[in-house]
Amino acid sequence: MSSSNESRISRRTPAKTQNEIQRDIDKKKSRKILTIVIMVCVVILALALIYINTGLFYRTTPAVTVGDRNFSIADFNYYYKTAYNNTYNNIYSTYGSYASYVLDPSKPLDQQSYSTDMTWEEYFSQVAVSKMRTVVLLCEMADADENFSLTEAQQEELDSIEDIPATYAKIYKLSVGKYLRNIYGMGVSKSVYVRNTKDVYIADAYTQYIKDNYDYSDSDLESYYNANITDFNVVNYKAYLVTAESGDGVDSEKALADAKTAAEKLIEGADSMQAFADNVAEYESANDLSTGETTGNYAKYAGVNSAIADWLFDTARVSGDTAVIENSDKTGYYAVYFDSVDDRNYPTGAIRQILVGAELDENGSYSEATLKDAHDKAEQLLAEWKSGDMSEDSFTKIYSESDSEYISGSFIDMIYHGATGVDPVEEWALDAARQPGDTTLIDTEYGTHILYYSAAVENAQKALVRSAKSDADYNSWMESAIEDYTAVIRGFGYYFTRNV
Repeated sequence: MSSSNESRISRRTPAKTQNEIQRDIDKKKSRKILTIVIMVCVVILALALIYINTGLFYRTTPAVTVGDRNFSIADFNYYYKTAYNNTYNNIYSTYGSYASYVLDPSKPLDQQSYSTDMTWEEYFSQVAVSKMRTVVLLCEMADADENFSLTEAQQEELDSIEDIPATYAKIYKLSVGKYLRNIYGMGVSKSVYVRNTKDVYIADAYTQYIKDNYDYSDSDLESYYNANITDFNVVNYKAYLVTAESGDGVDSEKALADAKTAAEKLIEGADSMQAFADNVAEYESANDLSTGETTGNYAKYAGVNSAIADWLFDTARVSGDTAVIENSDKTGYYAVYFDSVDDRNYPTGAIRQILVGAELDENGSYSEATLKDAHDKAEQLLAEWKSGDMSEDSFTKIYSESDSEYISGSFIDMIYHGATGVDPVEEWALDAARQPGDTTLIDTEYGTHILYYSAAVENAQKALVRSAKSDADYNSWMESAIEDYTAVIRGFGYYFTRNV
């Protein structure tokens, strides 16, 4: 019985063949190998992700190549964010709290338009790559030029770059690494910052060296001035726009004719800037208006309304000239009074200035009390300086070593009318009796200036023309020289740039 049962079981469930057994073993091995492979891939991926998120990845992976020089992702971020920071600061200094209407730091740059066909991100990327190309070119030229060397002062500035990150990190109470990442983006360490900042400094110094070595005769400068006169001359004037008011049975032609008649009356008897302003005030009082006249104080051609610019900058203009000129969109007439032209053809000087700013009061304005406090503080600082060696270096230290947010200073290497926008400062500095070492205090509506006359400088017009001509000649040369320094975008590394 037992034997029969065993026989039936054997016939119903035949034993596995050797091949089938081997296949089972192979399947188990395959699953094990696959598991190991998957685990290895996961580990590799995890390590890759960790590596990509480290500064080392950003500092070693090339993003752009110019000639023999590789710029890493971190290098690119440095140039990119520098372009952004410089541009935003300029916009903010011009528009203040309205800067975000031009460039909003709270929004992605690739979602904001720089122009009709370019985003801000694309613009800053172009600026960054362009700067890399010029830095490589100029640093190579500087290194090969046996006649070029940094001055002692420039070398000191170059050496001081090492200390800048720590100085600002301390102010913001951050580590150096975190400060640099916040300012310049991922991967920018102290070594990346120092290397690139020094390169830019040398490139800029060599740029100025090239410009300083252009040799121009007086005739060259005079010809350039005459060909570009509106780039240098500035004018003082007053203007008032009388707008045509149609409606209530008055057609547009009649309204325009009435506007012209009104503008003509504004210049009648206007034999001075004040007389013109009085005429405007009388007209506005009679017509219940309050816009006031436009005052052009050392105005540049580019800053004057195009309808009246050519008339104002005509070399035939003499003080007291007046005119009535239709505006560009033919909706009214300007009454214009020409006072004077400033061609900057006079000796000038270099000054240092310290502004002791007044504090805003609870109403957000400068009160007599806060302005007096600023004046008293300025007097104290000047008296303390006079009790010492009274040198320019010690004067500079007043603001360079100050930790007060209300004390700031600057060096103006050439003063002329319109250079600072503060007439009393310019008038003092341009006084023919001024001597190196002279000082004074000048009060303004926002604080008190402490001025130090550093040195006499050559004729302002000649200096400005030489600077403009050397800029033009340098730009023309650079346009050709840079062609050999093309930039190659390294796709993989470039993908990770702008992560700032």
